[in-house]
Amino acid sequence: MVKIARWEKLCDKAVDNLRDLESEVASGKSAVFFMASWCYPCNLFIDGCAQKEKRKYLLDNNVKSFYVDVDDFVGFVGIGTTYDVGAIPAVLVFEDGKNLTKKVGLMDVYDVFKDFAWKK
Repeated sequence: MVKIARWEKLCDKAVDNLRDLESEVASGKSAVFFMASWCYPCNLFIDGCAQKEKRKYLLDNNVKSFYVDVDDFVGFVGIGTTYDVGAIPAVLVFEDGKNLTKKVGLMDVYDVFKDFAWKK
């Protein structure tokens, strides 16, 4: 898997298959960012979200964050079907393995989590 350094400023690790993704989000609060290196809106999104105060926001709320490079994800068609990811950038929010929401398009990380009681 090709690691993209700018994404590592926001996300804890990369996930490249459905089994690992489901294992990672099985417990606690998680955000999974679906991106591609060639996607200009994805790069704008990740640069905006990687600002220190926004990364701190995820950490303060105990949200694990993962990124999926759609070009490297083994079986992306399967995840597209399982979680209805048909466009990028996309963010899926999980709590204890349950998919709570999906946001698609260029957005602010605060907007991704604003509807949840665990938001500070």
